This record gives sequence, C-alpha cells and structure tokens, in this order.
Amino acid sequence: ILQDPNGIVVGAYSALTMGDDKAGPKVAAISLSKTHIPPGGSKVITLNATIDDTYPGGGWSNIVAAEYFTEAPGANGTGTPMVPMDGTFNSPKEDVWAQINVTGWALGNYIIYVHGEDAKGNWGNFTSISLKVVETLKMHVASIEVYWEWISGRRYVRAMVTIVDSDGAPVEGAKVYGHWS
Repeated sequence: ILQDPNGIVVGAYSALTMGDDKAGPKVAAISLSKTHIPPGGSKVITLNATIDDTYPGGGWSNIVAAEYFTEAPGANGTGTPMVPMDGTFNSPKEDVWAQINVTGWALGNYIIYVHGEDAKGNWGNFTSISLKVVETLKMHVASIEVYWEWISGRRYVRAMVTIVDSDGAPVEGAKVYGHWS
C-alpha cells in the first residue's frame, strides 16, 4: 500500500499466498441434540459439528467432506458422511450435521468420532463426543387439578391430570386410571 504524506492511499497491490497446505481442518465445535423419544418411536439423535480450516496454521482450503464413526475411528473416507448445513461444501469453515438412529443399540456409553477433509485432500484429526443410550424416558404425574361443576342439576367432580416425561415434556395419549371414594 502506498500512501502520500497526508495518509491518502495513492496505490495498492495485494498478493496473498498461503503456502503449501499440508494441515487438515479441525473440528471447532461438536454437539449432540437431546431428543425426546416417545415410547415406541424411533430414536434419532442429531450430531452437529463445525469443520474449520481457518485456524492459525490451517490451510484456508475449502472443506469438501466430513464424516463420523461410532466407537472407533476408521480409515479416512470410510465413515458415515455428514451434510453441510447450507447444503454445499464451499468454504474453509463449514457447519455440518448428521442424524444417528440408535434404535436397537444396546444400553450403554458410546463415543462418536468426527473429522473433515479439505480441498487439498488433507484429513484433520478426530474429535470425539460421548453418547449415552438409556432406557426410554419415564413418565410421571406432574399435576392433578380437581374441580367440580353442575350439569343438569347434578354435581360432578372432575380431575385434570397432566403427565410429563422425564424431561418435563407433556405426554400425549397417556392413559390415566383412578377412582373416587
């Protein structure tokens, strides 16, 4: 950049070279959704990650792939693909996601490994996150509201029972039994 004595730019030239890109992208963020799974429903969890090649020492190459493995990392390019949030791999930093169906998985702890590849063919190191598969959410009575009303000259007592799961979300279609004495 050339400036005159008053600080006014009178000429500029820009050339930026990043050098030889030999470093793979990093996983800058990783998370699993906490999904309410109704009894008898599918058990699908969303895995989110940010694959980033813009870190100091990174190559600033576009991200071209992201994948995950369950329990143990495998060979590059052989994992389950992840999808870019914006629909296209076209920048050096990409938010990606995948849905993991854990139906049929045994109860217990699992480790999910994620990494990405840049346009120069460099795969980054794995970053992991833990996943615990537990029993179906338990439901319980959150509240009982008792009130009475007159209908056709007769007095009726009614109860409004609210059933929620262990996350506090209302459960639809729950059958409630009781009796008055």
